[in-house]
Amino acid sequence: MDKCREENSKRRIMYSSELGCPLLDRANSEKCREENSEGRIMYSSLTEELGCPLLDSANSALWISAADNLAKMAKFFKKRLLPCLSNQQAQVIQGSVEDHYILDWVIDNCATHKIRACYLKASRNPVFCCKSFYKECDGGENAGTIFQSELQIMHRLRNQCGIVKLKGGYEDSQFFHLVMEYCKEGDLWHFVERNGGLWNAEYEASCIFRQIVNAIQSCHRMGILHGDIKLRNVFLSSTGRDWEIKLGDFGSSKVFSKGEIFKGDIIGTLPYMAPEILQSQGYCEAVDIWSAGVLLYKLLCGYYPFGEVEEDSLTLKHNIMYKAVDVTGAPWHNISDSAKDLISRILKRNPSERLTVKQILEHEWLKQGGLENIARILPCFPSYRDSRVSVFYRDSKDCDLNYYRDSRDCHLKYYLTR
Repeated sequence: MDKCREENSKRRIMYSSELGCPLLDRANSEKCREENSEGRIMYSSLTEELGCPLLDSANSALWISAADNLAKMAKFFKKRLLPCLSNQQAQVIQGSVEDHYILDWVIDNCATHKIRACYLKASRNPVFCCKSFYKECDGGENAGTIFQSELQIMHRLRNQCGIVKLKGGYEDSQFFHLVMEYCKEGDLWHFVERNGGLWNAEYEASCIFRQIVNAIQSCHRMGILHGDIKLRNVFLSSTGRDWEIKLGDFGSSKVFSKGEIFKGDIIGTLPYMAPEILQSQGYCEAVDIWSAGVLLYKLLCGYYPFGEVEEDSLTLKHNIMYKAVDVTGAPWHNISDSAKDLISRILKRNPSERLTVKQILEHEWLKQGGLENIARILPCFPSYRDSRVSVFYRDSKDCDLNYYRDSRDCHLKYYLTR
């Protein structure tokens, strides 16, 4: 019995780490059922679903030690308990954020808010990010509403992977503050501009896009429509061979229920907007899929599918609603057919014909990691290693796969800006 309990304790710790919350155990389950009505409801639901009493009998330690039963518990808690916990409201701390954090350098500044790096007074480590909404400015009357919406949505998503983590909300006489996780590599737009593009367009884009889609899936599973998927709202905690992507900026986000249609308002950034938003037909969470498709198109070829931001807005809107997606230009000669297929199936103007998150993750291009046409292209580069030049491709049947993937060490890049 002692051995079973020891093994069970290890498994419980493992699943607790995966779920981001503790599993019930024998020591605190009685207290939870007595003091927490929500805990009693979840306890009853779990007992009913598994078909046996949980943690109430002398044999429970043996029952729970079975890996299959513990896996069932983990699945149940992830699907039923975490959404329940996430509906709890975040509390705003009254008082200056500087009572708790030291505000440091400015990361970004605009008319409605500014973003600064900060760190705890006590430890000066780690670094966090503080987004401060001005109370008195043009449009400042909506600052409190936007702040509260973003605060509650980020709180709801606090246990999800691939989402910028919220640390707390503060209010003082001048600002509403959101303190959140700091992503040291900045946003994806600045990364692409700063580095002149991606090292290997398809391989890197597939790594990035898979994590973005997983983050969108987490949002939709929790009933959150992001509403503004774009390069500037994708943040990088790390780059290189171990990309770590975080989705952030939930200022345009909405809480939705299955099948809900939104009408009357326009959300998002114009080059990424879905046609149903512009046509005022009503929209649902499928607009996030469209925006992700536009983002992938931009990563692979370096420009937007329907026109650049600087172009006339009426022309851009017309192109989004009616222009066919073009994957035949010069930049697309070295892009695989499966990547083109994925883009064409995402950028469907009818939302019901658009690929779902699950279908995207099961697509051949993502499964192959963007390496379908790797055997027919070979980068030609100079012998010196410190040169930063664009990569020119030529057809080749004798390409060494490992050699091609390691060519990033030579500081060569496939430029996205053309």
